[in-house]
Amino acid sequence: RCLQKCPLFRDLSSQFIVALSNILAENILVLIPDEILFKEGDGGTAMYFVNRGAITIFKMNLSTNAHFNITEIGPGGFFGEVAIVHKTVRAAGAKAATFCELYVLENNDLTHLLEHYPRFKETIAGHIDKLTRQRRLSKVASGKS
Repeated sequence: RCLQKCPLFRDLSSQFIVALSNILAENILVLIPDEILFKEGDGGTAMYFVNRGAITIFKMNLSTNAHFNITEIGPGGFFGEVAIVHKTVRAAGAKAATFCELYVLENNDLTHLLEHYPRFKETIAGHIDKLTRQRRLSKVASGKS
């Protein structure tokens, strides 16, 4: 279900999706409410798919050190996708809003999988870049830049 909703893996073969599903089935993470998964500025080496529960994406107010919520991601949603390709630091933090079950896709696992499906590397990177541009445009349009 998570992979069906994820535009990053659109246009890829069913064999690739099955192989990716097998990886995710072996990499499940459970979080309790308010547990921080990562903070803004942390290194990013994985992306996450929400199977159950909800994750809050947050930023830090530097003057008060308080969190302010940006968005909440529920079942079928995903986040952290830029880190999987570009190995960047986290632009925001993530914490459990409720009890959560996440599927974790580590960069190393995706890299290993793509060794068997090299033609999909550029497709996935292109989808991530497109999604990143769409999110930036959405922020600008809503005045949240």
